Amino acid sequence: FKDQYYERWLRWGITNYRKVLGIVSVIFLVSFCLVSLLLDIG
Repeated sequence: FKDQYYERWLRWGITNYRKVLGIVSVIFLVSFCLVSLLLDIG
């Protein structure tokens, strides 16, 4: 039972890690574009 719970938590952690990584990459790209626009305006 403990091994099954650990395996299920591990799988959820991997999928959640991919989702969080994707969201962070999107936020990084958006912030990078905004900073480049501000530098172009300034």
